[in-house]
Amino acid sequence: MKTPLSSLASKDCMFWWLNKTGVYCVKSGYWQAKLGGQWYIVALAWAAWFCRNKAIFAQPVQSSMWTAVGFVNYVKEYLEYAQRVFTRTSPGREDSNRFWKPPPHGWIKVNTNAHMKGENDASVGVVLRDENGDLIAAGVKLTKAFDVEMAEAEAIRYGMRLAKRLGYERIILESDALSSVQAIMANRSGRSPIYCIYEEITVEKSFFESFNINHVRRSGNTLAHCVARWSINDCIEYVWWGAFPQSFNILAEMDMK
Repeated sequence: MKTPLSSLASKDCMFWWLNKTGVYCVKSGYWQAKLGGQWYIVALAWAAWFCRNKAIFAQPVQSSMWTAVGFVNYVKEYLEYAQRVFTRTSPGREDSNRFWKPPPHGWIKVNTNAHMKGENDASVGVVLRDENGDLIAAGVKLTKAFDVEMAEAEAIRYGMRLAKRLGYERIILESDALSSVQAIMANRSGRSPIYCIYEEITVEKSFFESFNINHVRRSGNTLAHCVARWSINDCIEYVWWGAFPQSFNILAEMDMK
């Protein structure tokens, strides 16, 4: 099952996947045709060539449609990545924390991150720390996701659920996925599959006595970045409690410097 399902019994609906909200608008269609048409056609041609080679030299792909979607998302992610890397940082990130800062007394901080392991496969990592910066728990879990943004949303949801499982009621959640943080803070809604996750996060925020979410830069999220990439072999989920690998303690200190 690769499509995220909501436990809130949301209605099935069609969505326009070229717009982040999943709702078609003339503007998105116009700019897609005017500016995005070339990469879109190239991505589809690449997917067609991939399916052709699989059919001739190996096993045919199970779904040519989802293969095409995957290639388009892959190219789209690269273009977004290139835009972030090769252009100046947007003003919206100036207020983001560059380093890990301890939460107030009586709170815990939950840092999350995600890692795409392959086509539609991801792992999400979570780190819980107290007001002294000491590690409380860490967890990594395998999941399904179409793209990086969906994986990051899954990581945030997993962080909330792990903190709740461990009995914590006052949490500050931090992620270096700015778009996910902004969507959750604004309680955005839409038709695309990622909004199934955002909808559940919005509901589950109320399960805590107090809940805040912030954006942190990668330099302050190093440990969660490492945990998300930790190999757990055939396990679906692995949680550290009390005893941690030495590398975790080193990276926890790096987050604060």
